[in-house]
Amino acid sequence: MSEPTKGTPHPTHIAAEAFIKGDNPMEAVAESMKPAKEAPKPAVEVTPLDPGSPIQTMAPPDKKKDEEDPEAKNAALNSEEERLHIEKAILESKIEFEKQEGTRYEKILENAGLSRQAALAIIDAVFLQGHRYTERFQIYSRLSVTFRTRLVEDGDRINIAIEKAKAHHGLALAFEHWRTSLACSIVRYGNLEFDDDFDKRVEWVSSLSEPVYSVLTGKLQEFDRKVEVIFSDGFLSNF
Repeated sequence: MSEPTKGTPHPTHIAAEAFIKGDNPMEAVAESMKPAKEAPKPAVEVTPLDPGSPIQTMAPPDKKKDEEDPEAKNAALNSEEERLHIEKAILESKIEFEKQEGTRYEKILENAGLSRQAALAIIDAVFLQGHRYTERFQIYSRLSVTFRTRLVEDGDRINIAIEKAKAHHGLALAFEHWRTSLACSIVRYGNLEFDDDFDKRVEWVSSLSEPVYSVLTGKLQEFDRKVEVIFSDGFLSNF
């Protein structure tokens, strides 16, 4: 089997890099194993025969010699072995990539103060329990608030509210986004429980004092960050 020359990356590394880039790992490794192209040989100058010399005839090619060409024979013998080597390199690269992705995801959870069990419970709630995950946040000793994950229709409501308010830039955009997001996400505030009447929830949020509104949107951002971390790229491959 051909071995990588000195200075050439190992086929496993080549396959891993191609896999991560989204290229075909097998083609990448096969391409790296091709021998370097030789420089074209200079044309041989042909001297015309002397008209008075006898005509020389060329002997027929030696088929047996061609069949026993060591280079061709080695290529045929190594083709299957090289194919298996490439497949092994691809498999190893996939395993290494998945291992790195798993480690990266666990680090993200750790930095957010979350365990795999807690993350899995939230994933189950979203996928298996009505597409909604709810969580209660303590505001202070006598008051708590509960939020839920937002739905696609909530995204539409937020966009419509922004367009209606013509809040397309800066603080106006941020305010309208979080005001409507709070109305979409709030489930319970103290002893007050909200139903699905979106207009009433928007009206309630708009009636809040500025300090209360600021605290509630801060808690909602904390809730959203947790959900975003759990559902970050690669989460499905870790459960």
